[in-house]
Amino acid sequence: MDGVSFGDALKLARPEEYTTTKPDRVNPASDALLLNLTDKLPRSLAGMTWNAVKRWVHHGETSPEMLAASFEPGKAAPLHSDALLETLQAVMNECPQYEPHIGKEHVWSAESRSHRGLGYFRRVLSAVKGDRPFPFPTMGSSKMLCALGLGATAAVMPTGHEDKLKEWVLSQDKGSIQLHDLFRETYKLNKGDLYGTLLTAENVLSEGLYSPGRQKRDITSRLSYLRNDSAPEGDNFGSWYHLFGSALFRLVRPEWKAQTAMKIESAGSYILEGRDPQEHHINKLGIQLGAGLKEIAEKGCREKAQIRDYVHREEFGWKSANMAAWSHSV
Repeated sequence: MDGVSFGDALKLARPEEYTTTKPDRVNPASDALLLNLTDKLPRSLAGMTWNAVKRWVHHGETSPEMLAASFEPGKAAPLHSDALLETLQAVMNECPQYEPHIGKEHVWSAESRSHRGLGYFRRVLSAVKGDRPFPFPTMGSSKMLCALGLGATAAVMPTGHEDKLKEWVLSQDKGSIQLHDLFRETYKLNKGDLYGTLLTAENVLSEGLYSPGRQKRDITSRLSYLRNDSAPEGDNFGSWYHLFGSALFRLVRPEWKAQTAMKIESAGSYILEGRDPQEHHINKLGIQLGAGLKEIAEKGCREKAQIRDYVHREEFGWKSANMAAWSHSV
């Protein structure tokens, strides 16, 4: 939908079928696309919540449980944040030609302001008339918050480096990519821009977010297992994209905003999917990662940083050389 005006993009009846490929940090057409997607949120949330309620009632459950009960989620965090941050500093030191910095953020265009502000009430009136879905309030919300909340960054906030990162991911062996490996590739593609580094990874990792077969995607199959579970059967897709998404938001927002967003997201996941302590740990680790990367952008990397083992596997007695093929310790 590149080249479409803001007004014409607003008229699209099925915004989920469109994307933008222009990496411009200000893009009116992508704003309209995102606002249309956002206005579908109330109806979607109502439907998902009702389905969750019916599921609990049907199974006689007083509270939601993990949908995949064939494994036990670990209580401990799956990664050691200090070791991970030192490892990423060592990775950045491998590329001395790039200075870690935080690039420009994707922001709303001037054309979108009236539509997001007082225009919200016009959207409400249109919904009452039956011309469009009942809108979701967008006053004061950043473009990033809306896009991350909807899992729509790949559609409306591209960096232009996604195809090259996908090509690299698909060239790797199944289950072989560790977190710092992915970070290294996207860091080089974005020439040290930490905002672009995290966003490029987030865009690639989150594609297929609402697909029932997202765990079996070719890209997902190349990733190592990021969670700490009794068996590698949890939501690995969600863990990877949640980690990078949380880190991205914290990189450019104060901690209190990141913490608030995490709590809201966790509450929604609990209602819709059930309790998953690993998801909570992943979101928290993402916030710590974003804060650490922000400090690195301000102060630079430690010269003597080394790649360390940052994966936690002790809770269930698992060990793994590459986090792909697990072997139980004796």
